[in-house]
Amino acid sequence: MSSQLITFNLANHYLVSTKRPKPLIWAHARVELWRTSGTRPGHVMVWTSGQTLEDGCRVLHRLQSHDIGEVERRESDRSDQTF
Repeated sequence: MSSQLITFNLANHYLVSTKRPKPLIWAHARVELWRTSGTRPGHVMVWTSGQTLEDGCRVLHRLQSHDIGEVERRESDRSDQTF
């Protein structure tokens, strides 16, 4: 069999250049729209650092108010069940 060198990249002729979607910030109006209609305002949605921190604090506060031992007991009770 003779050795043939590929002199060009065939994929370059078939790749389609697409424009990246522009990220939208989860502004209060967009959050409310999403909650009421269930549809996302954009394909790519991002949180600001302030929103991330605020949400993270909310989650930590909820975790602190729960009895972790109770959660662990519920999980072990579930694992004892046979299906």
